[in-house]
Amino acid sequence: MYDSKEQNSAFLDVEFTDIASLTESDWKVITEAACRMGFYVEEGIMKSAIDKASDINVSQRLFSILQDVMHVTNVAKVFCLPEYVTRSDGEPTYDCVAVSLSQWGDYSYSVIQNWITEQFGSKGVPVKDLNRTVHHFYPNALGFAPNVSLPSDINWDASKTIGIFPVGNGYGHMSNIVGKVGTTLIFRDGNDTTEYTIPLSKVRYIYYNLPILDTLVAKVSVDVLRRSIVR
Repeated sequence: MYDSKEQNSAFLDVEFTDIASLTESDWKVITEAACRMGFYVEEGIMKSAIDKASDINVSQRLFSILQDVMHVTNVAKVFCLPEYVTRSDGEPTYDCVAVSLSQWGDYSYSVIQNWITEQFGSKGVPVKDLNRTVHHFYPNALGFAPNVSLPSDINWDASKTIGIFPVGNGYGHMSNIVGKVGTTLIFRDGNDTTEYTIPLSKVRYIYYNLPILDTLVAKVSVDVLRRSIVR
């Protein structure tokens, strides 16, 4: 339970009426409240030992927001992905995250892959550390589960979008998304010219690289909030 005697024990509340009106101060309040919730993941389920708002000295309104985030996260099965994200099935090479992120242009493949190897070893990025890895290099990247929300105006482009899907044997694969046709996404691995299609129903998570102040934030509000509080 949260100790009200701790340094950050002030009562917390927010007053915004919709996600588009959130201010930087609101985000700080929400993030602090999320830290007090002590979110953790157990067997693929996001949990908290906190039962009521008074346990962490926040308003009922703010507590309800945090509960909604936890509920939507679990409905989306965000943490029920394979253990590692790799590049291929059968004989996997463990650099698909570096290959994909390097296409976003700010960091080279070698810089990203060296960091991943230093952090996690040679077997790729554990799914539980995927958010941390993406946001280490691109802190403004938005992450969302397509079965929860899929904004209609995303500019599907290898320099902006990445998707993750299972490939069998307990592994998942990250690749750049270059287009969408109906309910199918078109993927391409890095500079490889070969494209392949994955039904949207099999895509477990999508990252979209754009400035945090873009109007799209209003359309993926829960996912942005989840990204901010789940490390």
